Amino acid sequence: MKNIKIKKFGSGNNHLLIIKKPQGINRVIYFLQSYDSIVARAVHDADGDFIDLTLDGRTWDYSSTTAKHRNAFMDRFTPWAVNNTNSTTKRISTGVIVLENLN
Repeated sequence: MKNIKIKKFGSGNNHLLIIKKPQGINRVIYFLQSYDSIVARAVHDADGDFIDLTLDGRTWDYSSTTAKHRNAFMDRFTPWAVNNTNSTTKRISTGVIVLENLN
């Protein structure tokens, strides 16, 4: 699939960054995969501007290691200056971040 790239994300081999550029729409979709589960999805427009972030409702806060990689993913792919479990929980409660089943 030429519209998908997969890269290692962070230390170790268990966290992947999947970059998808769907044909026919001006979007770039970034996924954070931890082991066999998608943890987060960030959508940007073709110019690289942030559109939204969705977290998997089951895996977004699975462990401290998952949280570390989720925060690094959010640092890189969202405009928010502070990314930790407390700020993420507040964004979920206010609807800024949506929880969905990404797996």
